[in-house]
Amino acid sequence: MLRSFLFSSFLVAALAATPVPALAQFDTGSAPPPPGMGAPYAAAAPTDLQVRMNALETHLRNVTGQMERAEYQNNQLQQALRRMNTDYDGRFRLLEKRLDALEARAAAPPPSPPPAAPSAVMDVPREEPRAETPEQVLGTFSSAGDEEGAQALYDKAFASLRQARYGEAEQLLRRFLKTYSRHRLAENAKYWLGETYYVRGKFQDAAIAFAEGFQRFPKGRKAPDNLLKLAMSLGASNQKKDACTTLSELSKRFPNASAIIRNRAAQEKRTLGCAS
Repeated sequence: MLRSFLFSSFLVAALAATPVPALAQFDTGSAPPPPGMGAPYAAAAPTDLQVRMNALETHLRNVTGQMERAEYQNNQLQQALRRMNTDYDGRFRLLEKRLDALEARAAAPPPSPPPAAPSAVMDVPREEPRAETPEQVLGTFSSAGDEEGAQALYDKAFASLRQARYGEAEQLLRRFLKTYSRHRLAENAKYWLGETYYVRGKFQDAAIAFAEGFQRFPKGRKAPDNLLKLAMSLGASNQKKDACTTLSELSKRFPNASAIIRNRAAQEKRTLGCAS
């Protein structure tokens, strides 16, 4: 339709530019117009046609400019829509991944709560409490009932400790040490009591418990462990000099301690900046 309009406009312009010889005699002062033409023919002078053509050309240019602007805006709108679609697709994919991760997490079994020790993980007891050697027996009991009661109380405290119920384990271990202070498991009970303090950040109480455990059982199975955890508790309490002294004492007294004890002691020395 636009091409037809342009063709018609150019045809009119061509006709207007063609000289019309007969018009020269139609001067209003010399002769009347040809018969049958009348006044309208006289109004259609070349000047009037040129003005109309100029107006049409101007209108055509305006229409063309509007069409070009509309086409440009349409292209811009399409580009914006494509960008929006791309952005939404990316967001939807991200949401789908997050939903999948949440569904997988919800379907997975809940993890065990980690211990709250700030500087080291508590030594989780793995050995069975009945596996202590006979050499650790410090006293005897008057009846088998006393032995069974002590073992049952220790087992209960031991179970609470392994289940990270440290407050409950503390109370049970304190009761055990008060009631069965000379039992063969008293050394272990004293050490694990210190661990219940240490894992909860009660480093002063932990240091006291480990120090008392070492003083009472200086040659026991837990003696190297008591010295190591005593040093770690002192270091966590910002008593670095005393901690380094304790680590040095550990190396002197127990040069043949287990590799775990030696490695952790060396690590603590580096952490605290102890002199070699």
